[in-house]
Amino acid sequence: MFALNLDTDLLVFLVTVGTMLTSSLPNLRRTAIPIPADCDFEELSPEALTEKQRQFLEPYDKKLAALNYHPVLTYHIKNYGMNLVHRYINPGDPAAFMIIIVAVKTKVGSVESVNQSAFFNFMTEFADGKSLTTRNMKLKTLLDQPPELLVQDCPYVDDPAALKNRHDTRARSLGTPLPAPSDAARVFDLYQKQHHRFSDYQVERGSYLRTNTGYLVSDKTFWRGIRNFLVPFAERFSTPKLLLAAILGTGIPSVTCLKLLPMALHEIQALGAPAAPSLTLILAASYVLAGAIVGLLLDTNVFIWAFLFTYVGVHLITGWWPSFIPYGAIAAVAAYYATQLSNRQRLILRPAVVPIANRRI
Repeated sequence: MFALNLDTDLLVFLVTVGTMLTSSLPNLRRTAIPIPADCDFEELSPEALTEKQRQFLEPYDKKLAALNYHPVLTYHIKNYGMNLVHRYINPGDPAAFMIIIVAVKTKVGSVESVNQSAFFNFMTEFADGKSLTTRNMKLKTLLDQPPELLVQDCPYVDDPAALKNRHDTRARSLGTPLPAPSDAARVFDLYQKQHHRFSDYQVERGSYLRTNTGYLVSDKTFWRGIRNFLVPFAERFSTPKLLLAAILGTGIPSVTCLKLLPMALHEIQALGAPAAPSLTLILAASYVLAGAIVGLLLDTNVFIWAFLFTYVGVHLITGWWPSFIPYGAIAAVAAYYATQLSNRQRLILRPAVVPIANRRI
């Protein structure tokens, strides 16, 4: 006879994951932003940017100036989410440079999440209709890439000069490059054509559904996102940060269990006070701290990582001790909210910008 001994922590985690599996798809369908057939571009003047946006872009202006690249255009797409694109060109180089900032708000029940992704890329167009984009986007895309729109992912190259070297090495083997457009009309026309090619390809692959006004993300793509959330290694991650999160996320509760609690018990007994409430608070605080650190160090999958470190990792070190209080789940929730707080503080995109012109191509 086989008996399965589930403690409250593991039970809470399994119920949470089960709820995600059953409710995520309907929530994603309900909250997904429709993708327009045609993008409504809005060029922005320097005065239209917020102080926080200017502070974010200023270091890039200096780094790109050293490569003889200078900003020529800032714009966003009015009819598709919160986004900002800052474009640079070098008159003697066919590769354009872009900083792209995207912020996404999601709401499941009463819980609102804000996720912001900021990355940069070099892009070169070629005479045969192909293009090459070399980018440092850290989030893994859920969509398929058209064969003529080549992408070279370098997620942990944070220096524009280093990314440019990788871009140029690949571009040299791809044919005759075209000059990079600098005026808004040509840039918007190029982007619109690529948007059409990319979206039509997603429809062919089953990643998008065509509608009368544009496209909707399909269930196939939503399930990829759910899978990536529940399988943490499906996403890109920084190995040094992951190791540090593992050490602290596992180490803080483990040291508390093995060292601090016995010391605290001795002191509490000497005072003649009830031990259980104080020990519970000390242990819970260590899990909250561990979870918050994991959330601040890692960008993705923090709920799963925090539980793995503070539940599986801690039990591997301290041994099995079923608990009525779901300490690992507490750490996972702390990780999630720490990440959201950090994202909100770093949020660059804000509503209300003053356009130079409103161009629909």
